[in-house]
Amino acid sequence: MVRKGDANHALTAFIQEVGIPKNCLSDGAKDERDGEWGRIIRHYHIRLRTTEPRSPWQNRAEAGIHELKKIVWKALRRTAAPSDFWFYALEWAARITSLTTHSLPALHARTPEDNITGRTPDILEYAHFSFFEWVWYR
Repeated sequence: MVRKGDANHALTAFIQEVGIPKNCLSDGAKDERDGEWGRIIRHYHIRLRTTEPRSPWQNRAEAGIHELKKIVWKALRRTAAPSDFWFYALEWAARITSLTTHSLPALHARTPEDNITGRTPDILEYAHFSFFEWVWYR
């Protein structure tokens, strides 16, 4: 997403690729209620819950984002990759996190991707190579 206002495109892509979620947790931003995002939520009858103002701890995604940032900066330091590559490290960290099991009871000892799609993810490319590692091919 380039802007926060593009969130409706991500929601539409999620609905098309995965399916319609039953619930959605929001911070109550005006553009999420009244804009295109809100129209999509109402159209698909998705139950929208909002957190209290200035209460990021109520949204579990905030803790996930914090953990992703720690993984990113650790990978950048470990590999001595340029800090300009933070976005690539973020994509790598998010993918690794979605392919890894977590101790959350709601996941039932499955990976987040498996829990959403119902398919066991392929980890081959992540098992053989780390972030910012040279790959030789013929």
